[in-house]
Amino acid sequence: MDRRLTRWRASLRIARRDAWRHRGRTLLVVAMIALPVLGATFVATVIRSSSPTVATTLHQTLGDQAQALVTVDPCGFAIQQVPTGGRTCLSDQPVEEVGEADIAALVPAGAELVARHEFGVDLYTDEVRIGDEVLAATDAERVPGLLPLTSGEVPSAPGDVVLAARLVDRLGLDLGDAFTIASGESEVPATLVGVMRNGDQSGLAAQDTLPGDGELSSSWYVLGPVPVTWPDVLALNEIGVGAVSRAVLLDPPPRAEVPYYATFDPGTSAQSSTIGLVAAVAGIGLLEVVLLVGPAFAVGAKRSTRQLALVAATGGRPADLRRIVLSAGLVAGLGAALVGIALGLLGGAIIYLVNSRGDYPPPNLVLPTWELAAVAGVAVLLGLAAAWLPARSASRADVVAALAGRRSQATPRRRVPWIGVGLTVVGLGLAIVGATRATMLMLVAGVIVMEVGLILAAGGIIALLGRLGPRLRAPVRIAVRDADRQRGRTAPAVAAVLAAVAAATAAMVFSTSEARAQDASWAPMAADGTGYLTTYSFIDPAQDAQASFDDALSVVRAARPDAAFTPVLGLIPDDPAGFVELWAEPDPATVCADDLTEEQRAQDERCAAGLLTSGYGWGAQLLVDDGTMVAAAGLPGADEAAAALADGRVLVNDPDVIWPDGMVHLTLAASRDDAGNETADPVELAVPAHVVDWRHWSYGLLLSPEVVDQLDPASVAARVAPIGALVGAQAPLAQADVDHLRRLLADVGSGGGLSVEGLQNSSDALSNSLIVAGAALAIALAATGLSVGLAAAESRPDLATLAAIGASPGLRRKVAGAQAGVIAVIGAVVGVGTGLLLGYVLSLWQRTAGQWGALWETVVPWPAVALLALGLPVLAIGGAMVLTRSRLPMVRRMAQ
Repeated sequence: MDRRLTRWRASLRIARRDAWRHRGRTLLVVAMIALPVLGATFVATVIRSSSPTVATTLHQTLGDQAQALVTVDPCGFAIQQVPTGGRTCLSDQPVEEVGEADIAALVPAGAELVARHEFGVDLYTDEVRIGDEVLAATDAERVPGLLPLTSGEVPSAPGDVVLAARLVDRLGLDLGDAFTIASGESEVPATLVGVMRNGDQSGLAAQDTLPGDGELSSSWYVLGPVPVTWPDVLALNEIGVGAVSRAVLLDPPPRAEVPYYATFDPGTSAQSSTIGLVAAVAGIGLLEVVLLVGPAFAVGAKRSTRQLALVAATGGRPADLRRIVLSAGLVAGLGAALVGIALGLLGGAIIYLVNSRGDYPPPNLVLPTWELAAVAGVAVLLGLAAAWLPARSASRADVVAALAGRRSQATPRRRVPWIGVGLTVVGLGLAIVGATRATMLMLVAGVIVMEVGLILAAGGIIALLGRLGPRLRAPVRIAVRDADRQRGRTAPAVAAVLAAVAAATAAMVFSTSEARAQDASWAPMAADGTGYLTTYSFIDPAQDAQASFDDALSVVRAARPDAAFTPVLGLIPDDPAGFVELWAEPDPATVCADDLTEEQRAQDERCAAGLLTSGYGWGAQLLVDDGTMVAAAGLPGADEAAAALADGRVLVNDPDVIWPDGMVHLTLAASRDDAGNETADPVELAVPAHVVDWRHWSYGLLLSPEVVDQLDPASVAARVAPIGALVGAQAPLAQADVDHLRRLLADVGSGGGLSVEGLQNSSDALSNSLIVAGAALAIALAATGLSVGLAAAESRPDLATLAAIGASPGLRRKVAGAQAGVIAVIGAVVGVGTGLLLGYVLSLWQRTAGQWGALWETVVPWPAVALLALGLPVLAIGGAMVLTRSRLPMVRRMAQ
């Protein structure tokens, strides 16, 4: 044992001295290994910090002293309680209404209950109105430590409110300022008495402050010296009440005592698939690092050939030579672990500090613990793995040839490329089958096998290129032949470039396709930047629709005189509780039959599921337009649609409602009142139609005035009235403009509101693709540079010979550029092709098993792909030529 330690100490001393002597190469190797270490540490820190710890949960939920917070779940069903406080509703176990007395009977005797109620409210001042916020009301003075105040005091009297800093900034308030809280038809005055840190909560009000309308949930804080135990929580669950208990969080029960785990199995296949996908991505990334770092160790081993030969000549065994090179990997891995972990922790802390100033900050800063040991171990293993092949080659080197200065070349194995081709084909087949059958594990396995196969086949691709050598110019011929002869050095670099380019291309295709699917799921009613001024809702009586429209229009017109307004008309019932049932009957030939089996339904196109869409909407169910509104909407094909409406046709967005006679068959079932009584006899109409490809439900059936005239207004008890307007402005409406106009519309009526098409779009797929392409370029250039550096060291005698017989000084630069071009061109061409294929396979999987279904289309970001495919060879060749010296130092030839 002591002898082994002595040998390792000597090897590590040699490796440390060599690393210090070649600091540039050492820094490059340490940076390569430290990158995944930094990323893993950073991600672990962010993930740990994004979930509240037990202490944070207790402080945010229960303050300093409360024993529990019990909540009547709004779904009204029984709840299986997990210790963290999460709840799951069971639809087969309805519960009765629960009150404070029911809860008091199940909590420890003598406990005090403090009510907490949450309301959906709007907040507004004289300038701004903010909607859809959730505000809680409780006696905060009786629950100390509940509010994370940054300024002000705890609300104590009715009307006192503490708001999150993000809402205070949007409302433009200072401490002591008054504002209004609205919920439904109720409004109450309020005063800002404190500001709390941003987080999940919008704010807290004193008891008896919030209006009675719009209550979302009722909760109670349990105060007292006696803890709420797990049996108490289970008893509360039986009456449909959830509880977050201090005692349970500090001392959670065994898993077997939690009914949630007996009812639901958290270990679902989806989780396994996610873990498998993450593991696959991590594995490919680590393999990429090994491919990148390996040539750097090969450079060191080549430059230390004579030193290693001297060790062998003085009695060193092959194991000693391997140990010396492996020690270099060990030293680099340890250094990379320290650097990567330190930078990862620093980056995680910086991101926390930056995000803590945002609207929704992370709950706490938590540094990883056991993850750091795992990451450090991975860094050491990466160093050893990258140094293994160079160490193996060094132990097999010809000692006599090395001492004499001659270069020995290893004969490549011909079967390795063919094995790579076979693995590539098998992996592609597995990936396609996994994608079509929505089997994530098979898909992941196929992608990994395919990547490994391409890496093994890299040597064969170089050999094929070598056959073109005689037809090429001198610098390129020298580079191609050198790459073919030295496949052990060139193949890892080509594989690294190929893998990086393929992964980046696939990622760009996937992210761009996902962004396109997200955009496709959103169904716009008009072009981006168009405002939707809504002045009517279902609860407004029809006779007031015109007055509400006029008032709202005058308010917005006064605030934005540059805006253009196009009225939107709707068919609305005279009775505010009634509605008109009018729809287009589908062609019977396109209807899915009820007597089909599940297998027949899966194969029948008529039974295909409809696409889920989202978007803004008007208050009325049916719109009426003569073409004016559609033309102002500005969607593609709007002019043709407007002309069709002007001709008296209706608009539909489903071709299946067009019957063989070319008409749309409308059915007016009835207009019903709030008691369900029919106020009209059924009516059937056959009218001409125009089909549009706008997927918003408003265009599922848009009526023309001529078609409405065919309905008897008296019998259907409905009329055409304005329900809003399209707003077009020279300067686009920003969120601040919307908040201000909503405040101005607050007094118009319950239906008044304003939204803007396009404000919901936040993704920039092209920018993200360019970032991915830039990262792939950096990785590929690093791999190319390492290989070119090694090639320059090995080809120096050949270039010196060429110079001696009259070659120009610039030949060396041309050869270096050609060597870089061989690696970059092969890696870019094969990598882009492979990445496009992988992107198609992932898209196939998304169409089969993803949430987007038929909305998913394979979209290639050609600008980013072109940047990667063309920019990589250009930068690699240009960089190699610029950074290579044209004149060579004298090379001493050893006597042979």
